[in-house]
Amino acid sequence: RGWNSQDIFNTISVKGSVIRPSGLGNATMHKLFSPERLTTKQLSSLFLEDYEVVMQRDWAAYPKFNPPETFSPFLLAPGQLLPLLSR
Repeated sequence: RGWNSQDIFNTISVKGSVIRPSGLGNATMHKLFSPERLTTKQLSSLFLEDYEVVMQRDWAAYPKFNPPETFSPFLLAPGQLLPLLSR
């Protein structure tokens, strides 16, 4: 199947300008979170030809969990408001 950028990453941000690890000029550093490690082909579709991958780290940036259906009772501190919740 074909894919587009919405399929391969969750978020991307510009972190700033850095000196390239090769020492050959400056580059813009990006931080990207994706559900799976991106292939060279996918990275090439997102960035210009002269990109360098400096670091890749497997990290559960968007973990999935199921919260409990019921919650333990709690008391609010004096002066705190409790929003009305529909049941």
